[in-house]
Amino acid sequence: MIIRTKNRPARLAEAIASVRATGYPAEIVVVNDGGAPVSLDGVTLVEHSTSHGRSAAANAGVDAATNEYIAFLDDDDLYYPEHLASLATAGGGSKTVACYSDAVSAFIDHHQPPGDAHLCA
Repeated sequence: MIIRTKNRPARLAEAIASVRATGYPAEIVVVNDGGAPVSLDGVTLVEHSTSHGRSAAANAGVDAATNEYIAFLDDDDLYYPEHLASLATAGGGSKTVACYSDAVSAFIDHHQPPGDAHLCA
């Protein structure tokens, strides 16, 4: 599991907690891409002294990972409890190079748009 972060310690903690809550034995690699130093237990931490960008941070995470499988989670996202097990089941035992599982998102705007307009997405 590779999580890229920069200056969002509270969100990073929530993202890590969501990975751990899956109960799946995931290796967690956090790449701090030039942000304030972070102190984390039970993860592999890659620290960039300056920002190298999202792609370079992802590649640094891949380089540091030792697990057979690699997954990505942004520091401002969360996993559902069954997410990693579902991916492992889908890809396990096959010659599949990549697996993808869609996300469920809901955006609620409690502000009424001007006039009689209604927004739907």
